[in-house]
Amino acid sequence: MELDAYRQMAATEDEHWWFCGRRAIAEAVIRSIDLPGKARIVEIGAGTGGNIRMLEQFGAVTAVEMSDLARRIAWEKTGRDFLAGYLPDNIP
Repeated sequence: MELDAYRQMAATEDEHWWFCGRRAIAEAVIRSIDLPGKARIVEIGAGTGGNIRMLEQFGAVTAVEMSDLARRIAWEKTGRDFLAGYLPDNIP
């Protein structure tokens, strides 16, 4: 992804209809599968961290992102460390 796309994502993912709608669908799907209270969740391609708060209500989240810039922005936004990695060959 272009570096400017990560900056734009970070600036809009909390309010833009696309990100909000996608997050709402993901939340509905997760609720429908009735995860155990201490579920371990991994988000591969976590971007700049827009889904972390939603995912954390279901368990402990490990976030993986290939972009150094996206991981840095995510840390600035969430205070959480994201692991460096990508599919299919570089999952920590």
